[in-house]
Amino acid sequence: MRALVVQHDHVTEPGLVGARLEERGYDLTVMTVVPEHRHHAPDVEFDFFGTETGLGVQFHPGITTAMVRGRIEAGGAEQRVRHGVDPGGLPARSRAMEPMARANARRLVDGFLGRAADRAG
Repeated sequence: MRALVVQHDHVTEPGLVGARLEERGYDLTVMTVVPEHRHHAPDVEFDFFGTETGLGVQFHPGITTAMVRGRIEAGGAEQRVRHGVDPGGLPARSRAMEPMARANARRLVDGFLGRAADRAG
C-alpha cells in the first residue's frame, strides 16, 4: 500500500503520522512543495486536492523534536523571539510532549484508516 505525503518544505517531515502509516504497512511517497533553495522566498504556486480516501492536516499532529530543531535552525529562532517565545526551550518542551503527540498521531491515522476501510466496504 502507498501513501502520498505532501510536505510544505524541506524542514517538514512525515513525522509521527508518517511513522504510524509505515507501521501500518504503507510505503510513503513524499512530495515537497517548497524546495530547500526556495525556503526563504516560497512564492510557489500549487493546488490542493481532496478525495474520500485522503487525509489532510495542517496542524502538524506528528511533529517531532528533530523537526522543531530543524525549524529553529532554518530561521525560526528569530521569528519565535519576535513573538516572545524562547526558542532554546522549545526542543525540551517538544520532547516532553512527544508521547502525547505519538498517541494523537496513532489515533488520527488509525481512525482515518478505519473509516476509509468501512467506506471501501
